Amino acid sequence: MKRCAIVGMGLITGLQEGKTSRLLEAEAARLAIEDAGLKRSDINGSMQLRRTGGGGERAFLSDAYPRVLGLPVNFYYTVGRGGCLAGLAITQAISFLNLGIADYVVLTGAVDDKSRANMSKKQGFRGMSHMEKEGYWGKPFGDSIAPSHHSWFASRHMHEYGTTSEQFGAIAVQQREWAQKKPPRSFLWPSFDN
Repeated sequence: MKRCAIVGMGLITGLQEGKTSRLLEAEAARLAIEDAGLKRSDINGSMQLRRTGGGGERAFLSDAYPRVLGLPVNFYYTVGRGGCLAGLAITQAISFLNLGIADYVVLTGAVDDKSRANMSKKQGFRGMSHMEKEGYWGKPFGDSIAPSHHSWFASRHMHEYGTTSEQFGAIAVQQREWAQKKPPRSFLWPSFDN
């Protein structure tokens, strides 16, 4: 297995009104490539971190940041899964590196909620609560919070495989039982034991 490392980082912060997520991703990727001391031609793998349907974001498959930057990538892969995006993307990137599919993989993600909320406020609304989702389903179909979004996956699984609500409940109970076996640790007072 190859040794893998994060070799560059590009970060854009603050209000970015008038700039699309794709533009922000492209600029962050450019900064990361520059920070790593690489050239665009060195990048042969690309991943986009999206919150997707539940978060109200659309994946840009046809006009993504690698094309905007002119990156000669072997693959473009979208990771979409809420709060664990970075961990999933890094794990996936490592597998692509270990398989020899890529030598350098750029991971990007952009969240423009605050900028869009600010623009909404300028139009006389109350910000985030009045922003229309740009996701796959969005408000018109009732997908406005995590429970409604994830329930669709559960319903489909039940339809396809005959899974029962009792079986899903058993998973939740098992996860909590296993979690209780691990002693609690404080994030404020970390243990320095080996």
